[in-house]
Amino acid sequence: QNYKLLLHLGWNTMIPSDYTQLEEYVKSGGTLLIGIPQFSTHTRRDFLRDMSDLALFRNGDLTTLCGFKVKGPGKRYSGQWNAAGRECYPEPKLAGLPNCDITEDGPCLLAEIELAGAEVVAWDADSAAPVVTSFRLGKGCVYCFTAWVYPGHEQFQPVAASFLAALCDRCKGDISVRDSDGEIFWNIRDHGSFRLLSLLNTDWTAPGNVKPVEITTPGVRFETAIMER
Repeated sequence: QNYKLLLHLGWNTMIPSDYTQLEEYVKSGGTLLIGIPQFSTHTRRDFLRDMSDLALFRNGDLTTLCGFKVKGPGKRYSGQWNAAGRECYPEPKLAGLPNCDITEDGPCLLAEIELAGAEVVAWDADSAAPVVTSFRLGKGCVYCFTAWVYPGHEQFQPVAASFLAALCDRCKGDISVRDSDGEIFWNIRDHGSFRLLSLLNTDWTAPGNVKPVEITTPGVRFETAIMER
């Protein structure tokens, strides 16, 4: 509950207690970004070879958390998506490491879903099949990638990155750091009477290089520079 936004994007085995925790987090006002593969109940990773059977939690009935039921794998993703206000979504530059081959991860399928309260907020530009849904739950909201692949799939990365960046921007705290190079790692720790902001310049390509940053706090906004290391 300390966080406005929860990103649940990696390999996962969904169990009832975790599902309930996610529900309570959202009901209390949190924003959750998740994908269909995160609801897999597999305890081994063998299924990743072909992703044919995700063994979804509650047989794919995700109505209480995501507002839809998953019927199974559906149409192939065209690679192009659309949404209301599409021009306003950020388009982060992705490295695609260690491979930039668009076919690296095999076919990118979308899931066939049956809406049960969710709203489609992004769709395939060719087939109009849902790509991202939103579902209001209590005081919070759940955004779900409706792909039959993980968000890091080579073909799905661009839309996943756009929504991730948009939600991060929307869910900013009252302290934020902006740097144009994307090389500054930062975090905040609460020490009771004060909060400590720590920053690290992670660009080690040139000794002693300096990165300008803009820091916003509740009381003041200012610019400074962070030296390498």
